[in-house]
This record gives sequence, C-alpha cells and structure tokens, in this order.
Amino acid sequence: MPEDRFGDLGGPAKSAAERFEELDEREPEQPEKKPRPARPSSVYSWVVGVVFLIVAILVALNTLPNEGAGVAGPTERKPIPVFAAPSATGTLDGDSNIKQSPSDPTNNKTPACEVTTPGVVNLCDYRGRKPIVLTMIFLTAANCEPQMDRIERLRRSFPEVAFVGVVSGEERGRVAGLVRERGWKFPIAVDRDGGVTNLFRIGGCPTTIVTGRDGRVKHSLRATVDEERLRRALR
Repeated sequence: MPEDRFGDLGGPAKSAAERFEELDEREPEQPEKKPRPARPSSVYSWVVGVVFLIVAILVALNTLPNEGAGVAGPTERKPIPVFAAPSATGTLDGDSNIKQSPSDPTNNKTPACEVTTPGVVNLCDYRGRKPIVLTMIFLTAANCEPQMDRIERLRRSFPEVAFVGVVSGEERGRVAGLVRERGWKFPIAVDRDGGVTNLFRIGGCPTTIVTGRDGRVKHSLRATVDEERLRRALR
C-alpha cells in the first residue's frame, strides 16, 4: 500500500459547503438587536423639572393660607372685612373674632361688630367712619417690622385716618413687648390663631390695605411700601 503522506494533517480535505455548515454550528448567527429608544437629553429633563416646580409653587400659593381662597388679598372696591381681636396693649388673650354677620357660619357666636369688650381692637369702630390704613405682619417673616415703623411716622401727618396694625401667629405678650420697644402708638391687634390673616387672604409680609371713608378697599399693597407711595395712596 502506498504511503499516505497527508494522514497526520486530518484526513481528506472538506468541501466549502461542509466548512460553512461547520462554522454555522460553532458560531450561530445572532438575532438582530432592536435599537433602544432615545433617552431625553439632560437639558430637556431640566426644563421639564423647572416647569413642574413652577406649577407646584403656583398651586401652593393659591391654596395657602386659606384653603380655596388664594392669597390675593381683599377685593378692591368691596367693603373691607371686619374683625375684633385682643389689643397688644390690653390684658385680654384669645383668638380673633371674624364673624361678619349673624348668618356667617364661623365658630364665633357674636358678630365682630357687636364686640365691645375693653382691650379689643375692632375694625368696625372705623369702617364707614373714616379712611383706614390696615397693615399686617408676621414676626417669623424677614424684616417686616420696619413697615410698622413707617406707618407710625406717617400717621402723624394724617390725623383724620385710622391706622391699625395686625400681628399674626404670636402670643400677646411677645407682641406687647415689640410695641413698647418700637414705640408704635396706633392700635395693634394680636391675631394669635391667624383668623384675620385667613379672612383677608394674606400671603405676603407686610401687607397694607387702604380704604376710603366709605369702607371700601382702594388699595392692597403687598411687600414693603415706602412712605411716599403710602401718601399717594391716601390722597
């Protein structure tokens, strides 16, 4: 038998078809991958986040502090709401009376205008009798007390105007100390429970409301107001 000189190389050579079949068994064709959906860019995500935050803030501002009432302040050309609340310089402690009429469903039994107890600041004493400048502040807000200082200086030039202040969310003792310290001589009501703030839909500090002699709101001035602007509002 003739010598097989190619036996150590693996036997007879395979055809091209056999080699392709063998390759396909070792390395099967991978299924085609579906492209992933494009992810939103970081800029787009940032814009969406900012818009969502703005919407959330607007919703909050229009529901606090008085649910459903918003924080726009009293309506201009409408009669100013009334209240009776402990005076900072008196001896009475308690929550504000914001009952507008006998049919008002608030918890107070007596309408605010019928409260004649000494040591009470009652807006009914002024509404419809003389112009009113009503300034409201919170002591927890940033630097609102100077607005009351401006009112104190201004009131001396307008003796025919009733100047009234309201400090909300504080006990009478703390407000009384502040009145003495800063020398405020006009009536200051203590709105311990925030009832007056809710009644007037106050959301900013300070807020100053100006009425005419007829008791109707002429201006609702939010944030700090200088004396010259206050003088113009009273003319």
